[in-house]
Amino acid sequence: MQVVERLEVIKGPSSLIYGTSGISYGGLLNIVTKKPFKKKFFDAGLTFGSYNLQRFTGDINIPFNDDNTMLFRLNVVAHSEGSFQDYGFKRSYLLAPSFYYKINNNTEFFFDAELNNSKFSSPTWFIGVGALNVNQIDEIKVDYFKSYVSRDLDFEPTQLNNYYGRLNYSVSEDWKLSANVALADINLNGSNMVPLFLNDSLMVRRLFDYNGQYNTLNLHPFITGDFLIGNFRNRMIFGIDYKWAQIHLSRFYNLNIDTINYTQDNFPLLNLNQIRMNYSTSFIEKATANNVALYVSDFFSFNEQLNLMI
Repeated sequence: MQVVERLEVIKGPSSLIYGTSGISYGGLLNIVTKKPFKKKFFDAGLTFGSYNLQRFTGDINIPFNDDNTMLFRLNVVAHSEGSFQDYGFKRSYLLAPSFYYKINNNTEFFFDAELNNSKFSSPTWFIGVGALNVNQIDEIKVDYFKSYVSRDLDFEPTQLNNYYGRLNYSVSEDWKLSANVALADINLNGSNMVPLFLNDSLMVRRLFDYNGQYNTLNLHPFITGDFLIGNFRNRMIFGIDYKWAQIHLSRFYNLNIDTINYTQDNFPLLNLNQIRMNYSTSFIEKATANNVALYVSDFFSFNEQLNLMI
C-alpha cells in the first residue's frame, strides 16, 4: 500500500473502457498510485512489532528544474518479520519510481515502475482431518507453534516487476490523444507444505513446489473529443485495447516425503535438494493469450439537464 494514493470505485458501463478482461458490467476498483508533484518533499517511517517485525518506508519527491516540467518521486519499502511458529519468516523490498516530463505545451509523458522482491518460508496446509474422527478443532493434537518444516526449505526470491508509461498529446483544446503501455514481469518461486493426517498421531509430510514466469503486455491508445453536432454537445472516446499474456509454470508434488509422529517434539528436518531429487509427480504449464478490443462511447447532451450515454 506504500505506493497507493487512493482507491476509486467506478460504477456502471463507463468502467468498460478500463479493459477487456477481468471487468464486469457492474464496475471496477481502480488503484491510483502516487505521482510526483511540484514541491520538494520527504517522509520516512519505521515500524517495529512482535515476532521481530521491522519495516522501513520512505517517500521522496524532487522537482528537477525551476519550471517544474520534470518531476520525480520515489517510494521505498523494506520489510522483515518472523513467525509465532518455530520456523517462519518473510522479507520483502519495494522500489517504486515515478517520473513526469512535460515536453511542451501540448505533450506530456508519465513513467511508473514497481520493483518487488520477496522471500518467505513455506506455509503449511493441513488436510485429511476426516481421518481423526473429531468434532472440534481443539481436539486435534497438532502443536500450532510448530511449522512441521525446517529452515532447509529455502527458495529463491519471488520477483514482481511492473512498468507503466503514458503519453498525452493535445491536438487542440477539444481533441486529445493518449497512449498507455503496461508491462508485467513476474518470476515465481515458492512452496507449500501439505501434511496429510493418517490418524491421531501420524501424518505424511508432502510438498507442493512451484516456479515459473508470467509476463503481460497491455497497449491502450485512445482519443477523446468534445464537439457539437448542430446545437448538441458530444463528448466522445474511441480506443483500442490489446493484451498479451504468457505463462510458463512448473509444479511439482512429492506425495510422500516421510511419515512423522506429530504429537512428539522431535521429527526429522527436511532437505530441499533431497526432496527435489525424488519428485513423484510434475506438471508443466505453458500458455499464451491475446485479447484485442475496440470501443467507442459518446456522452450526448440535449441540454444541461438531459444527457444520453451510448
